[in-house]
Amino acid sequence: MGLGVLFKILGKKVIYDSHENVSSQIESKSWLGNKFIRKIVKGIYRLIEKTAISFFDSVISVTPEIVEFLSSKKGVLIRNYPIISMIEDASTTYKKNHVSTLIYVGGLTKIRGIKEICEAVNLLHFEVELLLVGAWESEEFKNECLAISNKTTYCGVKPLEEVYPLIHQSDIGFVTLYPEKNYLNSLPIKAFEYMACGIPMIMSDFSYWEKTFTGIAEFIDPMDVKQISYSIKKLIGNENLREEMGIKGKQLAKEKFSWEKEAVTLVELYKKLAPN
Repeated sequence: MGLGVLFKILGKKVIYDSHENVSSQIESKSWLGNKFIRKIVKGIYRLIEKTAISFFDSVISVTPEIVEFLSSKKGVLIRNYPIISMIEDASTTYKKNHVSTLIYVGGLTKIRGIKEICEAVNLLHFEVELLLVGAWESEEFKNECLAISNKTTYCGVKPLEEVYPLIHQSDIGFVTLYPEKNYLNSLPIKAFEYMACGIPMIMSDFSYWEKTFTGIAEFIDPMDVKQISYSIKKLIGNENLREEMGIKGKQLAKEKFSWEKEAVTLVELYKKLAPN
């Protein structure tokens, strides 16, 4: 933000792009100290952010709520949707495994419900494989989760062109974030990637998500291991339901939730700010 203000003073056009409501996020960062300290840090950050935004030409974010919070006057909604053409290209390379396959792609952290997913899979009395793709928050948490079940495979950190074939070969995708304040009105890109790959999801039961993803996901309490396990059994046991949800999700992703459509808005913003 400081560099942005400096560039603006030097006569440049500056766009502030924030995919998160960071000041709200600060409330859940326990490593900053107790709640009182976090409130102080949150207030300081928000003051700095508001001051910086007053200098900038435009503000971009990914949900209407964050755009409104950052700046109702300068805000532009450009959602963080996947590149559909890239996903479609990847779909021709995968080979379906005979084992029912579950997948989570993203940061492997406690508040994203990873441990609960591993525990839910461990309760299943049939053959299944859980694929985890991404970076662990710590070696200790990694060892704790992988020790729960031999049905879990850690695939490492992979580039997108290697991630999409893994999603394509899977039967269910997970988006099971804890109900942290900053997550309740978020739209995680992994959900749209699962949709574009044509697989149903098991998601946290946030009302914001239920409105967006109804008909293409099972909604659960992300801290309820038995409920997660039940939803897995329900979807794995009903191939027609999985196929129906997958087809609906894929169609919606192509028609409404693609980066190809969002890019048009971004280019128009650039043209408006720098017409020459």
